[in-house]
Amino acid sequence: MAKQKFYAVRVGKTPGVYESWEECEQQVKGVSGAVFKSFSSREEANAFLMIETIEDSTDGNSKNKISDYNNDIENAIASSRVVAFVDGGFSDKGGEPVAAYGCLIIPPDGSDQIEISDRVYTDKFIESRNIAPEIFASLEALKWTLANGYKSITVFHDLENTGKWARGEYQAKSDISRFFVKELNDTFFPLLDINFIWVKAHAGIEYNERADQLASEALKNFRKPVGKYGPNFFTGRNVSEEKVLAIIEELKNIEGVNVRQDINTAAEKRYVLKRVYEKKQEKLTVTFYSDKRTTLTSR
Repeated sequence: MAKQKFYAVRVGKTPGVYESWEECEQQVKGVSGAVFKSFSSREEANAFLMIETIEDSTDGNSKNKISDYNNDIENAIASSRVVAFVDGGFSDKGGEPVAAYGCLIIPPDGSDQIEISDRVYTDKFIESRNIAPEIFASLEALKWTLANGYKSITVFHDLENTGKWARGEYQAKSDISRFFVKELNDTFFPLLDINFIWVKAHAGIEYNERADQLASEALKNFRKPVGKYGPNFFTGRNVSEEKVLAIIEELKNIEGVNVRQDINTAAEKRYVLKRVYEKKQEKLTVTFYSDKRTTLTSR
């Protein structure tokens, strides 16, 4: 049985996604400059429709739209939220498909920007091409935000499906979209205030262009895989407060460990553990959220 194909018509009589070549052909036949492409999933076809190239133009509407994007960005940066720009890349030119992502993070305290980039080390989502790496970039931004103790983040992305999946406007049907929504619901939505904002790709938006560049560099193996959340960051579910306190008590018994509790509320408790080992200071932060699905985070 032939695999289902979806035909995205970006420039044609009636742009949209069609489920047969015959329908697609009716929309592009006789149309000068028709733009269309076939995909193995509806999500990929929809994503293709969202990709547009902004040409140098004096068109006022285009300029106003770019100005709107810049205003959204400036407002997000000024709102004491973490701001992230994410992008993904895909290449199969060498015969072997490679996917990579880039993530530019602007901390709300005005400190240096964080750049994270890496390849996607799984073939599970390879059919989604550039969709999976952009999803991984978004998750990296959320992970960094959570690990560094922030409560809110605005993610700017140029794959429109990202925000629509997150908000439930598009049903998650593909493997990558189901994975994304599960990660959001299980780990990040309970702990973070997350806002997804779509921006047009290749529109000259400085931060978004840098995220795209990071993804492109990672495709060539020039990666920045470890962000400031550290390689030992993890989250745990269904951990009771009693177990957290027991862990802390055990760690106190390690020679040279100093424990300080800097947050102690009914909803959240955070412990900072430090020790000097071989002339280097080690630090562990443990945060317990009692009112949000009892999630433990540590780094």
